[in-house]
Amino acid sequence: MCADLLTPAEAAVIASVTVRDINRVIDEKILPERFYSSEDGRRIRLAACPLVGFYFHAAKALTAEERLRLIGRFSERITSDMAGCGPRFGANSKHRHCRHTLILPRELRPSLAPTRTIPNEG
Repeated sequence: MCADLLTPAEAAVIASVTVRDINRVIDEKILPERFYSSEDGRRIRLAACPLVGFYFHAAKALTAEERLRLIGRFSERITSDMAGCGPRFGANSKHRHCRHTLILPRELRPSLAPTRTIPNEG
């Protein structure tokens, strides 16, 4: 199993959402399928946590349709190098060797801020 696959509880802590929200993301296919796995229990990729946090924390500022469209655009830019889990993850990204800058309106910036990182153990 890849080291960047998290349990729903771990992903919820990192994304600053509830475990129920993580399960909803998987059940309702809010994220592209490459960001989660249901083999050997539910798992979500570490790289997906900011997207999950964005989806739920931006709910007051954007409609579900707008959030899904932005998640689709963000997820296209997450490459295998960013995910740290081999070539399969992000393999379809046409933005693999480009650097992108995303400028968000001031009212959306706090929706991405609460995402936490896990200290590197190793």
